[in-house]
Amino acid sequence: MKVEYIHPFIKATENTFQEVIRISINAGSPYVYQGNKDLMEVSAIIGLAGEAQGAVILSFEKESCLKISKNFTGIDSQHIDENVTDAIGEIVNIIAGNAKEGLMQYRIYISLPKVIIGSADLRMPKNTPTITVPFQSDLGSFNLTVGLRDDPS
Repeated sequence: MKVEYIHPFIKATENTFQEVIRISINAGSPYVYQGNKDLMEVSAIIGLAGEAQGAVILSFEKESCLKISKNFTGIDSQHIDENVTDAIGEIVNIIAGNAKEGLMQYRIYISLPKVIIGSADLRMPKNTPTITVPFQSDLGSFNLTVGLRDDPS
């Protein structure tokens, strides 16, 4: 994966959590995506199309998901409900939209977010380099996974 693909997503994640959700986060060392091992209980995915194609996944443990959702919306949910899934979907949408600015030269289009609860088998398209960046915060940990490749056409 080109380094210029991943940095806009890391920066957008840091900015979104600091400015919108009002918590600081720390990025860990990026590593090659390990499939379902990198996915947690709640995952939000957005497809990317255009001159570069792929997906962005934000994946949370249940407790960190609930806490981050509450910080974002002000609604205190005790379990993963519609308010929580909407909040997590909106967060990944904000991240993808902000990262898109750093990728303007690729004319990337983003899909609507899809939130998946529980175990899922999310696979990136073949030959799509995919990187996971673990994040830590006072509200819990989560993973950002970005898979992006140049359009072969």
